[in-house]
Amino acid sequence: MLFKAINPQNQTLKKYIQYILFNQGFDATTQTSFTSYPNHNICLGIIQGQLIQQANGQKVLHQRPLISSYISGLYTKPNTHYVMGCLDEICIDFTVAGYYRFFALPAKQFVLDGDVLSEAFGSGAIPFFETVFQQADLSTRCQLIEQFLLQVIKAKPPHFVEQVINCIDHYGFTRVAQISQYFNCSEKKLYRTFLAYYDLGPKEYLQLLQFRRCLWYMTRHPQLSLDEIAFHNNYFDTPHLVRAFHQFTDHRPTSLRPQIVSVDGQVLITSLDKGSHRP
Repeated sequence: MLFKAINPQNQTLKKYIQYILFNQGFDATTQTSFTSYPNHNICLGIIQGQLIQQANGQKVLHQRPLISSYISGLYTKPNTHYVMGCLDEICIDFTVAGYYRFFALPAKQFVLDGDVLSEAFGSGAIPFFETVFQQADLSTRCQLIEQFLLQVIKAKPPHFVEQVINCIDHYGFTRVAQISQYFNCSEKKLYRTFLAYYDLGPKEYLQLLQFRRCLWYMTRHPQLSLDEIAFHNNYFDTPHLVRAFHQFTDHRPTSLRPQIVSVDGQVLITSLDKGSHRP
């Protein structure tokens, strides 16, 4: 399979979109699987000729003649995809705050049912992406997608939850009490807001941010010990780090470390598992 992550070029979109990821598989006879891990972005997935369905906690893609779409929000457990045959998928990964510049849909952990594209952007969205999928060059696809997103972005004052997310990023808040004090609001209000908008609480969100920073740090510094990684990522000690990894990955960091693959310095997945060829 081919994975390619491209950053947006438009300055406005850079504030709201982390990257556009292209996932492509060209062998119609092979089943492939890969796993992604909890991340601090919200993905709009658009698939040509496949439909993603959930079965026993796993995401399985089945052949379908039309375009399908889904939302992948702030999930907290590994997300394994099983691809049967060819795949052509576009993933637009929005920042946590930027998502609501484009969507009125709540950012649940997974929205796999319905026509997300048409519901969010109108009846012209599917025909537009049909033309995008006709482009073989991924840079050309990106340019078209950026033009589309600039047309549908919502100009509005930042919502309270967007202000909170931006302040967490700017000031590096690590505790809910710090956020509550900064905004002079109760922790209960923060919990209600986060659950309504992101399907998880602010404490879990802060833990997720810490985990992602640590995962990238571990990937970029393979020579460091777990003690050093824990120290540089504000974990109390190595057992604290191990518990966090098990919480978000179901693995110990020592077993996960050699499996992680970086896609263009933007996306972390496990090594691909190529299944048997279908007759």
